[in-house]
Amino acid sequence: MNWFREILSVALGGLTARKVRTLLIMLGPVLGAAGIVAAVGLNESAKGDVRQTLEKLGTNLIVASADGTFSGGEAPTLPEEAVERAMNVSTVDRAAGITEIGSLTVLPSQGGRDFFRTIPVPVLTSDQNLLNVLDAKMLYGRFINGADEDNIFRSAVIGQDLARGLSISSR
Repeated sequence: MNWFREILSVALGGLTARKVRTLLIMLGPVLGAAGIVAAVGLNESAKGDVRQTLEKLGTNLIVASADGTFSGGEAPTLPEEAVERAMNVSTVDRAAGITEIGSLTVLPSQGGRDFFRTIPVPVLTSDQNLLNVLDAKMLYGRFINGADEDNIFRSAVIGQDLARGLSISSR
């Protein structure tokens, strides 16, 4: 038991001999742990603020687009795997891709000639998940499916206002 007292007295003597060094050694782990807790806390707080701000906006639908150029060159585009990347984010529930086809000319049907002259019709492509992402329902007909893409069918889905303008009824 004497050997334990001797070791203890040598250890306490070493601690009390250099008080500043002892204090700094003890502060190191405490400050390190406090820094980690603060960094994690700030990160979680920022996530909560972003979620709260989005909830206040009343929507959980976020649209990502590659608009405009700085150098006047080619228009920027999102990578082909953008939807897959978005789905890899843990907080993303659903995602769909939409592309506007700018070089496509749309010829109006007989019933829609007057309507088409006053309102241009943009042509968009989308993937099959768009209805699910938008929580939309088809009023008439069907949405584009895999068979359309596999067989290269010319398929179109139009909005309710355009259908009304083109005198297309929903039966």
